[in-house]
Amino acid sequence: ASRCGRGRKSRNVNMSRLLSADWIKTHANKRAFRTSSAPTSPKMRVEETKKTENQHHNREIIVASWNLACPNNNPFEFWSMHNDPDYDALMASVQDCIDNPEGSPNIPIDQVFTQPMYDDLRSEMARHGVGELDLLDGEWSRHLRSRRCISEFLKDASFGDKRLISMPDRLTNTLKTCEGKVIHRPSPISGCVERMDSVEGWWPLWREYMFATRISIRGQVQASPCAIIPSLRRGKYPALTEQEERMSRPLQVLCLAVFDAVYTHLLTSVAPTTWQPLKKALYASNFHNKASACVSVLRNQYGKADVIFVQEASEAFAARAGVCLRHHVLRPTGIDGRRSQMSLILVKKKALCAGSAVDVTHEV
Repeated sequence: ASRCGRGRKSRNVNMSRLLSADWIKTHANKRAFRTSSAPTSPKMRVEETKKTENQHHNREIIVASWNLACPNNNPFEFWSMHNDPDYDALMASVQDCIDNPEGSPNIPIDQVFTQPMYDDLRSEMARHGVGELDLLDGEWSRHLRSRRCISEFLKDASFGDKRLISMPDRLTNTLKTCEGKVIHRPSPISGCVERMDSVEGWWPLWREYMFATRISIRGQVQASPCAIIPSLRRGKYPALTEQEERMSRPLQVLCLAVFDAVYTHLLTSVAPTTWQPLKKALYASNFHNKASACVSVLRNQYGKADVIFVQEASEAFAARAGVCLRHHVLRPTGIDGRRSQMSLILVKKKALCAGSAVDVTHEV
């Protein structure tokens, strides 16, 4: 369901299969290894090691590719096989609301994310020096607040085309405090375990996280998650209007707040007592040990590969792969760390010489 309104198409069911460690191990041959674009794909030149006289110089190179989607920590991103009938009931109810939105959950946005909440949000952004708030006021009052929250917001693909929800979600979903503690944005699509029994109970948690939590990114202290949300450029996202480009920072914050509020409203409407325990269990099962599970798949199923291209990898995966695999881990240069992801090239130590690798991304 999180894919609705974020510009990514989903097959039939919006809350589709959950990618668990067991699912990865079972289906790696069918799905996991495929060519995928990556945001910071390093292109490397690597020389083969010297071969003995008995070796063939033109032997085949075994290559694999896997998009790990490590920035995604959404417990409801995929539909999982689950023993609890409450899980299937939850998923089916959400699916029905998405497919047939006419009903009680599909109310105007300002009945979910209320005017006082908008006023709080605006005040917090002003306090943090976010500009173009007058433009945002017009967008809220004339265009956004009266939209139906499912049929005219979640199902409006233009929000995805403009990256107004997916960009700030990816940047703020999971972060670390200055003390090194992992924290999650209060949202149905994060690993947050704090109680969110209503939108009214969710809002103070969200506001505290986004505006009053100091974070650390690659050793650099940031005042809050709000501070790391960048402006969006029409050159990269042409669906944006000129005015949306000007106010893209506050507009992303507003759209993200509305998105989290709407999903909290939706889930508390269809499964008020079950969605939070299910979410907590799913997250614990499928994300706490994701890096080690992925490394295990590579070691046990694809250890013979000479080169493995990995997209959207986490630091945890890169560190574990360097210790547990018989491959050099080649990292790209110049990544900023804000998105908690990188592209890697894993090079088999016996086949190729990592010392001769040169990052030529800047040349292409």
